[in-house]
Order: sequence, then structure tokens, then C-alpha cells
Amino acid sequence: MAYFVVVFAGGGLLAPWVWWGVHALPESVVGLRFQGLADHPFHRYVHRCVLGLAIAALWPLARALGRRTFADLGWSRRPDAARQWVSGLAVGAVMFATTLSVEVLLGSRGWRVDLTVARVIVGVLAAAGSALVVGAIEETVFRGVLCRGLRESLGWPVAIGISSVVYAWVHFLGKVPSPDTVGAMSGLGVVRDMLGSSVDVATWMPGMPTLVVAGFLLGRFLQRTGSLHFSVGLHSGWVLFIKMRGTLTASVAGSATVAGWGESRVSAGWAGLIAVILTALVCEGWFARRGCPKADGLGSGGVR
Repeated sequence: MAYFVVVFAGGGLLAPWVWWGVHALPESVVGLRFQGLADHPFHRYVHRCVLGLAIAALWPLARALGRRTFADLGWSRRPDAARQWVSGLAVGAVMFATTLSVEVLLGSRGWRVDLTVARVIVGVLAAAGSALVVGAIEETVFRGVLCRGLRESLGWPVAIGISSVVYAWVHFLGKVPSPDTVGAMSGLGVVRDMLGSSVDVATWMPGMPTLVVAGFLLGRFLQRTGSLHFSVGLHSGWVLFIKMRGTLTASVAGSATVAGWGESRVSAGWAGLIAVILTALVCEGWFARRGCPKADGLGSGGVR
């Protein structure tokens, strides 16, 4: 709780000073132009300050939860790390490639007619970069720090449940209007509005259950493999194909609301929910058939 207070309250208090600092800079400083940065709306400054503090306070939080080394976070050195990452990437890619195929077959989305080789290459590179960064950071935060930290005292089921709900909830910290004038407390007002919009139940379906089940799936692979490598690969595969979805296809006018498949992101549509539920069921069946032991020897009560 202290971590969330520091991140959100601190980000809200810091944002006005960053805003004023950027706008006080001359148009060109040491050859770098800041005009584009200054043109960003204030709510984006708040979001970036919150994100920056979330990353900066991550290590103290990890230490408070007993995660003192990278191995404690799930980044253990193991000979099959690359294979696990590639396997996770493949599973994530198949999930959303299948989802995209369903969307195209049902007429919800269509292939872009203005595609060029250069555009596809740029789109793949940009998507791959985002996939690597987002997958590594979010899995370190939600599974490495939060889930592994909580399971020591709460056990795996509760730890996976809490981390999955928190993981899903933060995705609903949406954009909110920026204030007309920026004052010392304006950032806290934006944070308040962000938090208010995130608990609007009317906006949760079907994105919230989709992301909760996705978090459960990622947590289960962490529990079963004892490391983050498969989970990071799986998460990266999702991000990669979600980004490529926007590069390769476009929404067909009027079909998104009729079919209910989602417009801006896969998690906002029913296809994404069906995909993660089916994948979770298949993986649970696979775990049961193989009789996979808990990789770190911890039972649900957190006792070795």
C-alpha cells in the first residue's frame, strides 16, 4: 500500500514541476528540440511521472518483500531459459494469430490495402521492441515482485489471484481531461480522475476478466517453471501480435460494436477473452497430464 501511495501521490505532485521545467526550457537546448515534448497534454506528464516512480520504487518494494536478487525475482540463470522464452513467445503468438484470424473471418477486421514492405518491416521492428520491453518490465513487476513476494506469506493461489487483479486493474487507468491551468495540486486532481475512471465497472467488460485470466495464466507458468522466462516470452508474444494487428489490419466500419470483438485492443473484445480462457484450460490440462511439480518446492501455504 505504501508503494501505491508513493507512486500515485508522488507522481501527481511531481508532474506539475516537470511540466513547468519543460516549458521553461528554450526551444533548442544543446541541439535537442523540446517543442514537441512541451506540446504534450498535462495528463501525459502525470502518467509518465507515475510510471517513472513506479519503476524507481520497484527495487525498494522488492527488497521489502524479500526479493533481494534477480534470481529472487525469477530471473534465474538456467540452461533452458532461451527455450522457455521462445516457447512462451510461440504460445502467445499462436493465441493472438488465431484470434486475428477469427476477427478477419467474421468480418470484424480487414487487411489493410495500403500495406508496403517498408511499412511491414517498420511495424515488425517497432512491435518487437515494444514486446521485449513491455514483457520484461510488466512480468518483473507483477509476477517477479508482487506475485513471488506475496506467495511467501499468502501462498500461491492468493498471490496469483491478487497479482492478476492488480495487473488487470492498472490497464484501466485511462486518459482523463487535462486541467485548463496547471497548479501545484493539478497532478493530484488528474490522479484522482484516473483512479476514478479505473473503477468504472461499466468499462470493465470484457477487458477486465480477459486480463485477470491472462494474469492467472502468467502466474501459473511462473509457479510451474520457477522462473519468469516462459511468462516473459508469453507476454511478449501477446504484445507483438497486438501491435502487429494494428499494422496489418483495420477495423471494418460498424462491425466492432456488432460482433463485440474489440476496437482498440484485443483485450477489449470477446475474442481475446475466449482465447485466454481456452489457453488456460489447455495449459492446466497439460500440467495435470505431466504431473508438473511446483518448481521451487513451495506449496500453497508457502512452506518448503
